[in-house]
Amino acid sequence: MNPDEGYPRARALLKQRFGNDFLIAETWMKKVTSGKPIGPQDKERLQDLADDLQSCIETLTAMKHESELRNQTTLFKIAEQLPIYLQARVKRELCKRRDEGYIPDINLLSRLIREAANEANDPVYGKLAIRSDKVPVTPARVPANRHSTSTATGCH
Repeated sequence: MNPDEGYPRARALLKQRFGNDFLIAETWMKKVTSGKPIGPQDKERLQDLADDLQSCIETLTAMKHESELRNQTTLFKIAEQLPIYLQARVKRELCKRRDEGYIPDINLLSRLIREAANEANDPVYGKLAIRSDKVPVTPARVPANRHSTSTATGCH
């Protein structure tokens, strides 16, 4: 459907179901901030979150409710649902943006999630770096001499 026709139609349907713009905005915000954590191999849920987040942004922007999307707590709640490996990537990018003097926003977070979902769902390379449960994990070797010393280094 043409977006010029689809948006007014979707908005009318939402307004009919939920009654007013505030409830529509609240419903979208709840949808993107209150999901359960996404597993590291759950590429379908990651794609769903990316799609829902983009729809949420577009809907709230069109309704002039962008202020709902500017809250750093909202960004945190969305990022909190991501797989741990992706949380680290998102944190690095959001902190980098903040260190450059910008306030991280929902559009940046959405772009990072969309890129990760595209990578995870890539038909050729999407399976790279995914460990199968069938691959046996070799336990770390215990040194023969338990009294041996080693130097531990911390993070720099």
